[in-house]
Amino acid sequence: MEDAPPWVVFFSGEPYSEAKQFSEQMAGQVVRVRFVGEESNGYFGITPLFVKQKMNGKFSKTAIIMMGCDGLKHYWDGTVSAEHADTATIHLLKHLLPERITVAEAIVKTREEAEPDPIFEGQMMFYPIYAAAYTIPEPSKHP
Repeated sequence: MEDAPPWVVFFSGEPYSEAKQFSEQMAGQVVRVRFVGEESNGYFGITPLFVKQKMNGKFSKTAIIMMGCDGLKHYWDGTVSAEHADTATIHLLKHLLPERITVAEAIVKTREEAEPDPIFEGQMMFYPIYAAAYTIPEPSKHP
């Protein structure tokens, strides 16, 4: 992430433009981000200021799964490529959702299936540690 501040920034799928999201750019809520080695103009990245100042509502009883190639580098055992992060996250979700196993169990299975990143050698981990025993509940059925 070339132009991003030194905190975790979520990549969006929206291509970056100086003319779009102008007020959010000026407020530091969104920034331009690019994948390492990427030649394109990049994408909008969402900063913690956006989450704090623009997002409304609560996330009670909500699991938030953040995938990333370097976003939680202090809790991964190394950097991974974006492609590897995507692959590992798909494996993780295939265990968490249909199997309804714990986060720790799903991570173990995912690490067995998605070997370390072939470029950077990093593997998926999770944070915080107390999430180890968490399972995603069955969806509520409303009439």
